[in-house]
Amino acid sequence: MRPLPLLLAVALRLVLVAAPASAQSLDEFGAWSALVRSPIGGVLSAPGVAESATPRRALTINGGTWRFGPGDDETSNIAATMQFPAGRIAVVLNGMYTSVKDCTDCGGYSIGGGVVYALSSTPLGGENGARLDIAIQPSANFGTFVDGDVSVVTAALSVPVSLSVPLGPVTLRPFVTPGYGYGSLSADGESYGGTRALLGYGIAVANRSGSLQVHIGTMEVRLDEAPTVSAVGLTLRF
Repeated sequence: MRPLPLLLAVALRLVLVAAPASAQSLDEFGAWSALVRSPIGGVLSAPGVAESATPRRALTINGGTWRFGPGDDETSNIAATMQFPAGRIAVVLNGMYTSVKDCTDCGGYSIGGGVVYALSSTPLGGENGARLDIAIQPSANFGTFVDGDVSVVTAALSVPVSLSVPLGPVTLRPFVTPGYGYGSLSADGESYGGTRALLGYGIAVANRSGSLQVHIGTMEVRLDEAPTVSAVGLTLRF
């Protein structure tokens, strides 16, 4: 028998986890569900190494996982992102595949992109000292799931903030990315959606040239009692 539509299944699970204390609506559930099935909320993108020289293109592979609780099916996201710099602005293109353990037709794809604008880069020491970087990142994505029966539209405005600290042959970068996103999930002729606060945070480690960077952290689409996304990523600049 075909599984319940994704929207209904997610809503029922959230109700079981959050009730009776929660007063969240199906629109809030729909917004959360859409955003965690998009690169906006389903993985964690780490800010890049600050570069005063010619910016470089970047390819990032991101992975993220979440589940409602022990024994529940795990949802896995894997995304590929390309950045094409043009001065202080970088054009971002991304795609993501979502799979759900033990549910072969619950997964799907999301594609989209946006831009990253380098708002400021402030040295906190000497020429080779620490640096504080702040950017602005608008983005949007569209996805299709459950063999095309469910569609997702998401958009967000985020503010990546990172601190680069040179340490021997590597650069450590703790970072935080607050933002605000819109998500809409449509299935069976019905649509549910709204806005949710976003918060990503973690730490990245890059070689001193900035050509290779790895990161680990957490991505939150804020909703009471909802799970967060555990994320890892690898970036190659060339």
